[in-house]
Amino acid sequence: MLAVGLAGCGVTASNAPPTGIKAEGPATAHDLRVVVAGVPKTVGTTAAVSYLLAGASVLGTSPKPVVGSGAFDLRRGVGEASLQQPSGDELVVLGPAVVFSRVPKGAGAALPKGKTWLSASLTGSESVSTNFPQFDVQVEAFNPLLYLDEVAWGATAAAPLGSGSVDGTPVHGYVVTTNLTKALHGATGPSASSMSLAIRSELTSLGPAQASSGGGLSVPVLVWVDGAGRIVMLQGSPPGAGVGTTRITLSDFGITVRAKPPRISKVVDIAQLTPSGERENNGGGDADGA
Repeated sequence: MLAVGLAGCGVTASNAPPTGIKAEGPATAHDLRVVVAGVPKTVGTTAAVSYLLAGASVLGTSPKPVVGSGAFDLRRGVGEASLQQPSGDELVVLGPAVVFSRVPKGAGAALPKGKTWLSASLTGSESVSTNFPQFDVQVEAFNPLLYLDEVAWGATAAAPLGSGSVDGTPVHGYVVTTNLTKALHGATGPSASSMSLAIRSELTSLGPAQASSGGGLSVPVLVWVDGAGRIVMLQGSPPGAGVGTTRITLSDFGITVRAKPPRISKVVDIAQLTPSGERENNGGGDADGA
C-alpha cells in the first residue's frame, strides 16, 4: 500500500543508501542512559522529518533509494509524510488511531470510482488484521514514534558509534538493542495501541518460537543524539514491514504541524476492499446480523 543523512564514525549525513554500521566500542550503562533520556526530549515537541529507504520491497523494485519528507507532532502522534515512490508520490497522513494514504496514480490500485485515498484503523479492525496482517508495521515504519517508543519501552543496551554530524549539527551515534517483547509489555501513552499492533507484527514475522521465547527478541535501532540531548536521526529495519532499511531525520523542532485528513468523499476504508467488506458494502449486512 505504501511508502533521511547519516553519521557513522566521522561520517556526515547525506542521501547515500544505508550501509553496514558497527559500534566502535562495548555497550555501557552511560550510553544507555543518554539514549533513553533523549526520547522524552524528542517526543515532547514537533519536528520536520525526512526519509531515506533502501531495499524497500513493499514499494516495488527500484534501483534508487526511496526518499520523502513530512512533519510530525510527536506529542499527539499525528503527522504526514510525502514519499517519492517509483509509481509516483504518495501522501500518508498518520494519527494515533487512523491512517490515510493517497494512492499514486501509477500504483495500479483498484479503488472505487471517485476515491483517491485509503483509510484504515490502526487499532485493530478484524478485516484489516486478517487480510493485511503486516499493515500496521508497514504504516508505522514511516512514523518516528515507532523507533522512539521501541527505544523508550524496550532498550536494554547501547553501544557507541562515535561522533559525526547531521545537517551540520554535531551528534553522537549509538547502536541500541531493543527487546521487542519488553517493548510490547511496556507500551504506554497515546501511541500504545497502534504501536503495540506494529510490534506484534514484527514479532510474528520473526517466528512464533522466537517471539514466545522467555527472553524475548531483540533488534537493533541506530540513533544519533545532538548536544541538546534530542534524538535527531534514527535508522531501523522493522521485521516484516518490507520497507528495507529506513532512516528518519528530525529537524526544525517546534514547527507548526497541520496534518489534515482528506475529504471523506474521496476516501475508501481498506476494510471495504476485503471479501467481507465488499459483502457488507453491497448490502449483505454485518456478520452479526445487524
